[in-house]
Amino acid sequence: MQIMNQTLTTNHQDFQVTAYWLDSNQDFNNTRYQPVVIIFPGGGFRYHSQRETEPIVLKALAEGCHAVVLPYQLIEPNQMVYPTALQQLAKTIEWITDQSEVQKVDPERIVLVGFSAGGHLVATFNGIATNPELNTQY
Repeated sequence: MQIMNQTLTTNHQDFQVTAYWLDSNQDFNNTRYQPVVIIFPGGGFRYHSQRETEPIVLKALAEGCHAVVLPYQLIEPNQMVYPTALQQLAKTIEWITDQSEVQKVDPERIVLVGFSAGGHLVATFNGIATNPELNTQY
């Protein structure tokens, strides 16, 4: 397994994701492309719960999935959660898709898992991403 801390940028603002890439698995001389789980811990938009990061990463890896933890934008002075957190999610998906050949990721099997506030972000993103009238911004 390879652990990668990656800095991404959206709207001139840097944010960091941590990826846990499984080692390449070649069964019967065929390269297998694995799904990836993007994890959004809860925390009421004020912090990121640690109990909803590492245990979930370990479970995803045990199930044969790559895992990426996205510590999304929190409520801070002069910072809004929306739309920044949704833009961070879109950028993370774009980055994962760009990594598909190198890390053997199946870009058709990207799973979003969110807890509490993180679940709210996932639901909001899915509502926007699946509505063609709204998804042009992300």
